[in-house]
Amino acid sequence: MFFKAGNILLHGRFVGGWGEYGKRLFIYSPGARGNTLDSEVWIEPLEDKGYSTFSYDLRGMGKSKGSQLEFEKQIHDIKFAIDAATKKFEERFKNPPNQVILIGHSLGAVASLTIGVQDPKVNLVFGLSSLYSIEDFAVEDNKENKNQSLTSPGKRILKKLKDTLSPPWWFKQFLSFVSKGQKITLMPKYYLTDELVKKVYLIHGTKDEYVPFEKSGKKIIEKYNLSKDRYLLVNAGHSLEDYLQEILEWIISKL
Repeated sequence: MFFKAGNILLHGRFVGGWGEYGKRLFIYSPGARGNTLDSEVWIEPLEDKGYSTFSYDLRGMGKSKGSQLEFEKQIHDIKFAIDAATKKFEERFKNPPNQVILIGHSLGAVASLTIGVQDPKVNLVFGLSSLYSIEDFAVEDNKENKNQSLTSPGKRILKKLKDTLSPPWWFKQFLSFVSKGQKITLMPKYYLTDELVKKVYLIHGTKDEYVPFEKSGKKIIEKYNLSKDRYLLVNAGHSLEDYLQEILEWIISKL
């Protein structure tokens, strides 16, 4: 199916569930450059249990129109996805879903925790490997660079070479490119409130090199004093797929 997102069309995938489980609607928002094929890793196990699901191709990916470099528009697209998914559910079942649950990974988590959490139709939001804010990366890097200036020139050169070969370095360059050097305020840091965070649960890998827990999830936990039952840490990197079953079981236990 296709749905409008402003002046373009995005491609989505809706699967209606069955029984009591089918009355709950899961909406999955993928990470950067993600599409419905990526989403199936998380969505298909939920469909197998009978839940209704919706996922979509990000801008410029899969069958969706637009540019994948439209960073802020990709974040706003979660609103259009929620509207399209709930409308499709109501068309199929002649009633609204009992619960609307967002699962977002990486960029999708940012969208879910920034825009999606504000939607009154949304009951729960699960943020996987989410950024807290782009600025927090820059601040920390500046501190590190200042400390490195005290080390020998040789060590600084070796560290710079090592950094530029690492995936996290390229991830930061991507964020810098899409933000065009401007402050990106469409981030959980600037939108979450004490009231909205009541919907939120976090999942993060302790070995995440792209979005380190200390620079992201930990900041949300500390700012809003989240209890231990509101977040799950796993011994994983950014993708979290090695802990798929454990994470999905944990999510279902929170419904």
